[in-house]
Amino acid sequence: MSKKAHTYMTPAELDRIRIEMGCKWVDREILLQVKRRTLQGYASGKRGIPKEFADKVRAAARHDKKSTRRAINKALRQIDRDHPAGIRSEIEEE
Repeated sequence: MSKKAHTYMTPAELDRIRIEMGCKWVDREILLQVKRRTLQGYASGKRGIPKEFADKVRAAARHDKKSTRRAINKALRQIDRDHPAGIRSEIEEE
């Protein structure tokens, strides 16, 4: 039996980041250039997660969060330009 390598990320952290990013196995394979079997070993805890892989995952998650914030801010600025007086609610107050 082979010795498990030191892990730089827990399977729970890997899964949390995957869920936050909305990634599927295939997305991670392509994004991180790692075979599915290797990813499954990391996710199950049977293989230690190497530092290089953990760093890539964390960097991808940071990039994803920044991209989302930028998209939201861009949409809000566009709404402000399109509706300088604000947006009135269609709901009547009782």
